[in-house]
Amino acid sequence: MEDGLDIAKRKKDFERWSAFSSDVQSGLNEAASCLIQNQAGGLWDSNTVAVRILLRTCSNFHAVRSLVSIDLVSEPRSHVRSIIEGAFALVWLRQDPNGFLDGLKNDAAASSKRQSGFIMNHFELPDGDRTKSIKSLAKSKEKFSPLKWRDMAERGPYARLYLAYLQLSESSVHLSARSLHRYSNVKSDCSSWSYSDGKGTYAENAATLKHACSAAISVGMAISDLLNDASINASFGALSEKFGQMPKTIGLLDDARSAEGSV
Repeated sequence: MEDGLDIAKRKKDFERWSAFSSDVQSGLNEAASCLIQNQAGGLWDSNTVAVRILLRTCSNFHAVRSLVSIDLVSEPRSHVRSIIEGAFALVWLRQDPNGFLDGLKNDAAASSKRQSGFIMNHFELPDGDRTKSIKSLAKSKEKFSPLKWRDMAERGPYARLYLAYLQLSESSVHLSARSLHRYSNVKSDCSSWSYSDGKGTYAENAATLKHACSAAISVGMAISDLLNDASINASFGALSEKFGQMPKTIGLLDDARSAEGSV
């Protein structure tokens, strides 16, 4: 069991991560504001797709910070996973723009085909062109591949983020034994347990912000490489350097509640 000094240190570390996350949010917003003004093109040109990935990152990062501020854990971490996806996507987009856009189209088609098959099996459909379209897609022999995030991760310098992606999937995004554990308090000897509201501790909240910042900085660096933008590169390079000086945190799968109590 940690004493009050340990808890005070964790609170201070969390406050440092919270302040740093504000700097990262500002960096994301400033980059997006600049690129919206300067990056023109077609809807599916690689540069405009990159800007939209950045905009998605801005909103996801804002959601992380807002949800952490009310001591939620699983919910903001679901958004962290979305930010990681943006980093993987930007690397693929830079390396092979046409391949990435084809991947998006195939992923959309695969999803539509799965939905059409489900609709066919579970719903009564009226006659009409829309129904014919659904039946045609469901019965189509053409195969479409969904996006494979591990393959995307291994394309570039952010491959190690895939471990966090997997941990976030198991512990926060999906209903799993580990995600359900958040809503219980179990005695160390497993002799008894009680329900928990799942609220985060200072240590857990700091870990959430750390991984959000890591992923967001990766997005910033990736988009600066893709668009060859020196100012964005300098901004996120400085944030990356500061990130390396921030306090260490617990891991994504560590449970600090028994030691620290709720915030």
